[in-house]
Amino acid sequence: MYRSFVILVSLLVAMILGLSVDVAGDTGFRPEQVREVIKSNNERFSEGFRSGDARIIASNYAKDAILMQPGKDFRVGRDSILEFWRGSMSVITDMKLTVHSLNGTRDVIYETGIVDTWVRSDAGGLVVVRDKYVNVWRLQNDGQYKIAVDIWNRRPNPEE
Repeated sequence: MYRSFVILVSLLVAMILGLSVDVAGDTGFRPEQVREVIKSNNERFSEGFRSGDARIIASNYAKDAILMQPGKDFRVGRDSILEFWRGSMSVITDMKLTVHSLNGTRDVIYETGIVDTWVRSDAGGLVVVRDKYVNVWRLQNDGQYKIAVDIWNRRPNPEE
């Protein structure tokens, strides 16, 4: 009986020490913890297009953010990015970003995903363009995550 007690206590001590080591080396942060924050921020793209207010979209970006549009030069800074989205409103009616993955640290998260963009066609209808994207989110001094880098490109047409 005494031997069983000693073994049980030894196992408990080993488990506690093992947990202490794991917890001590763990920052406690998991990228999935910010998934809802990122999803909510992404919904502002759609809100901005539906309301016709590019400022809502631009509010997702850090002051020094970089936007990398396919085939174009860098746009640097929230004001330049605001002008880009303001100019896009004549052809884009809505946008939906779907998070595929989140990775990173508490201070910097990178997100991959699919973006569906509703674009006015030359014929007057709407066409949905599906792209893939990477957004790098940086934690700001005020505790909010803002996009530091935004890049996207076309997904291959499944019929090709």
